[in-house]
Amino acid sequence: MLSNSIYSMLPKYKFIYEERNVELPNYLNREIKDNWNELINSGKKYTNGELYTISSIKFENDNCLIFRILKTDYAHYLYIVKQDFQGEYICRSIATSALFITNDNYYVLGKMSSDTSLPGNIKFIGGAISKEDFIENELHPIEGIKREVKEEIGLDLDDKSKVESVNSSYFITIKNLSFINICFKIKLNLSSKEIIKLFDEHNENLYNQNMEQELDSIVLVKNDRENLNNFFTDNKGITMDYLEELFLVEMGINEARNFSDEDNLR
Repeated sequence: MLSNSIYSMLPKYKFIYEERNVELPNYLNREIKDNWNELINSGKKYTNGELYTISSIKFENDNCLIFRILKTDYAHYLYIVKQDFQGEYICRSIATSALFITNDNYYVLGKMSSDTSLPGNIKFIGGAISKEDFIENELHPIEGIKREVKEEIGLDLDDKSKVESVNSSYFITIKNLSFINICFKIKLNLSSKEIIKLFDEHNENLYNQNMEQELDSIVLVKNDRENLNNFFTDNKGITMDYLEELFLVEMGINEARNFSDEDNLR
């Protein structure tokens, strides 16, 4: 069975920044602003920072898949979430994530903190890309995952004493290709106990410096089918939708899709 949202990694792909903002009609800007104000007035502690959106996905020269990028903001993204990723002016956000496996065969996930958009939800370590992840006008996803892992759990992916290998492995998407997440499979030279210790020390350091803690805790899942099935049964409703989809591919139950088979790239 083909996965709904997991795509195989391609040998050739690029993310090209067009160096301009997305243009939205006035009525939509007003609706986005109203939605943002409602969220803030309800007590949400969001920051409306810049965000990047994919304007087109097409195979171009030498069968290279090109993702073209424009700039928008978090308010636009939250509005599109409310609209269930429908409409002409969809915000197709870009992120990177880490599929960690410890040297004692545990997957490493994170539980989101109370001040995030999905408090208590369980996700892969990782997050949205940032301007630091670009070299000139090209996004380099590896820079994004290095930054996110350092920020969220305090691990330096260039530290070979702790990290055995880092390989881009999947594209994760959601409805209408409205989200593109480059997933890196990362093998650790650390045990499950050691990664928890590293995270706890990192979060304590963030707390002492009065800095934002994106994750409340590390979640470990033993790498076997029974434990993965039990994990998703026990945590139904608080895991990101694409999480189970990816593990179904990892377990060989589902098959990753191929962008080359799609006829709706735009």
